[in-house]
Amino acid sequence: MRGVERCAQAALARACAQRREGVERGRRRRVVRLAGQFHVLLTELAGGTELLGLVGQLVAKTELYKALFDPSKGSTCSADEHTQIVDALDAGDLDVALSAMREHLAELEERVVEQVRKSAVGEDLGTVFGL
Repeated sequence: MRGVERCAQAALARACAQRREGVERGRRRRVVRLAGQFHVLLTELAGGTELLGLVGQLVAKTELYKALFDPSKGSTCSADEHTQIVDALDAGDLDVALSAMREHLAELEERVVEQVRKSAVGEDLGTVFGL
């Protein structure tokens, strides 16, 4: 394994551990921020420079919607989902990692949209999401 790969894996594992610690200590704001940072970090490490700006914008908007429409709960991301992605990458199983990431993003989208729907009754969702 190359040094760069070891550093990337260590950074992802550290991000998951910090998030778990935040959950255990009840630090909701930190957990939400770390969940978003995981997505940005994963995009960076994958070399997705073209996607990095988009992912950063999506993370910022998701965190904003989370604060506005569901301030009482933690992150919309499951720490277990992030760990599954990292474990698959550690095992060198790119197909499993990609499948886990696709499933994670689909579930995340579903959770965010559902939260907004519940909180924005009577509001135009297109306006809320800037569509």
